[in-house]
Amino acid sequence: MTEQNKTAAAGNARIMARERLAQEVAAARKLGKKIVLANGCFDILHAGHVRYLSGAKRLGDVLVVAVNSDDQVRKQKGPGRPLLPASERAELVASLEAVDLVTIFEEPTVTELLLTLRPEVHAKGTDYTEESVPEREVVRSYGGRVAIAGDPKNHSSSGLIAQANRGCPARKKSSQTIKQKGQPGFGSHHRSRHEGPEHGLMSGETLRAPRQQLRLLRAWGLWLACTPNRNRRSSRVLTK
Repeated sequence: MTEQNKTAAAGNARIMARERLAQEVAAARKLGKKIVLANGCFDILHAGHVRYLSGAKRLGDVLVVAVNSDDQVRKQKGPGRPLLPASERAELVASLEAVDLVTIFEEPTVTELLLTLRPEVHAKGTDYTEESVPEREVVRSYGGRVAIAGDPKNHSSSGLIAQANRGCPARKKSSQTIKQKGQPGFGSHHRSRHEGPEHGLMSGETLRAPRQQLRLLRAWGLWLACTPNRNRRSSRVLTK
């Protein structure tokens, strides 16, 4: 097990190394379940990610999500990325209702993981077509199929980061201090765990690009992970 998988798995039973993941997938397949594999960086979880993974889950019974390692995100996205380490990105993805199993992979592509798991469906986002998916021939070689899931590509982590670096115009005027009466300031210990980043996180603070804005994005991801989902399933799909 890689260190990133080990760290992530310590706090979430859905996150696992490849060997155990292969065992779980084999057990599910014996029960007649269809396996779907999705993959991505998921650096700053947003609505596009949620819709992509929800659409992928509808293509089968068990959704496996492969999260790019920190090294691979850095190579693909450039310096300063990822904002969140792989263990935290995997934890956020695992908290989504649609997701059943999560792993962190170190390779540049999911080719090796596809050949290990042999999912019936390899789901990619709408920035691809079925004929542009890099691993399409690998999937077809063992009898699987490629499918496109999610909404139009109108969201991206890179876009959110760029917006933050421009000063988040939707939330504040550049170089001005945002104040909210009655709300505690940044770092207060009195803020409710059910409040999002818009409640108190920015009050009394001047958001300065880029460091403090990236702290805001990081806090938003952590809030998503810590806020309870009352509609959460009580058991994993493999135990049904």
